[in-house]
Amino acid sequence: MKLIGLDQHLSMYSYNTRRVYKSDIEEFFNLCNCEPSEVTKLNGIEYLNYLKQNKLSTTSIARKFCSIRSYFDFLVSIDHIDKNHLKGIKLPRIKHKEKQWLTDEDVKTILSSIPNNTSGKRDRAMIFLMLYNGLRRSEVIGLNIESILPSDVGPVIRIEGKGDKIRTRPLHPECVSAIKSYLKETGRLSEKSGPLFLGKKGRVSSDLIYKVVKKYSKKLKKHVHPHMFRAKFASMALEAGVEITSVQEDMGHVSVETTAMYDASKKSYERSSVHRIRKI
Repeated sequence: MKLIGLDQHLSMYSYNTRRVYKSDIEEFFNLCNCEPSEVTKLNGIEYLNYLKQNKLSTTSIARKFCSIRSYFDFLVSIDHIDKNHLKGIKLPRIKHKEKQWLTDEDVKTILSSIPNNTSGKRDRAMIFLMLYNGLRRSEVIGLNIESILPSDVGPVIRIEGKGDKIRTRPLHPECVSAIKSYLKETGRLSEKSGPLFLGKKGRVSSDLIYKVVKKYSKKLKKHVHPHMFRAKFASMALEAGVEITSVQEDMGHVSVETTAMYDASKKSYERSSVHRIRKI
């Protein structure tokens, strides 16, 4: 069966992601044996039951189903179908290991502890890149001034991720402002190249970023480490309704299963149905 626009839909993803998603999508259509325009909600439910019967992990089920649902979103966007019937089908809850997450108040406490001097402006910019752009600590370290590029939609950032994989993503406005402030403070606003973040001996180190985070999180009664800002980015994006595959691309994950592990919303007491029960 020739699947309309499949290659175009997958073209935005990395090679490994394209290969996995294509396999998921083709498996679905081989099982339901129908054209995209003929797929109903019942087909989606039957496929979900098929995955459960095959004893796949909940994260594997989420990845497969989300990749297929994303393809149907694409078909709607090009007017090939009128509606994505797979939307609204509830997926099995992913079991997470108990983790500590940064709350909004935690983040505010940390940011309020950062001074407005040269090192403080650097530290704020580094934390913002993890918090608002989802960068890894190693990715922040490896950034150069020339990693920030202009585009039609505003500044973008070229990130060298794991396995030397390059991804280019829009730069969050908070990051743009913080980086400009830091470069202006250090007299490097007009420079075209060189390490973006500097310590006393040149490019910042992994240990320096760890110490920075520990210093500003002393007021919190929890162990805070740099990766928690990246986790906060993912959970905020998912809670805001961003498609999990888009979050995956932003974070540079090979598999959407990894991204799904950052969905903290199901553990949030504030979102509990308890608070929505009316008084009798």
